[in-house]
Amino acid sequence: GFVGGFVLGKVPRLARIAAPVVEFCRAIPAPAIVPILLLLVGIGERSQISLIAFGTLWPVLVSTTDGVRSIDPVYIDTGRSFGIPFWRTTFGITIPASLPQVFAGIKTSLSIGIILMVISEMVGSTNGVGYFILQAQRGFAMREMWAGIILLGLLGWLLNLAFELIERRCLSWYQGSRARHD
Repeated sequence: GFVGGFVLGKVPRLARIAAPVVEFCRAIPAPAIVPILLLLVGIGERSQISLIAFGTLWPVLVSTTDGVRSIDPVYIDTGRSFGIPFWRTTFGITIPASLPQVFAGIKTSLSIGIILMVISEMVGSTNGVGYFILQAQRGFAMREMWAGIILLGLLGWLLNLAFELIERRCLSWYQGSRARHD
């Protein structure tokens, strides 16, 4: 998602060409492709990973594209006027300036990924928390079902906490500049 979004953000003509396909695929709810994945890949980890990858790709791709597009052209022009090569402006200006939006897309994808993990375990797996919850529900084992749901809530909360720590560390320069402007 990051690489595709970066390319689409840097090459507006390619973004215009790809826009209908991106918007079409983005509009498809990931659980709707479960039957297709089961036919193409079969039941198992490959179909689960494919489902999660499909669903989490779009927020990262779109936010990265928007992040790259929203960079003030003055920054890039200043780099060019100083004779800074393309690869250095890419890694020194473009990527850092787009990271706040990239991280927003990744954070959205994190929660989507957890949801899709559970769905994929409920449909195409014989293990995992989603499978456990579904089996508990079918067997009217309410305590076990709620234990699985609470476990998922804790997992989501802990993953979000870990992601926020990473985000804070990677974007400390950004958060510091925002605090000075507020």
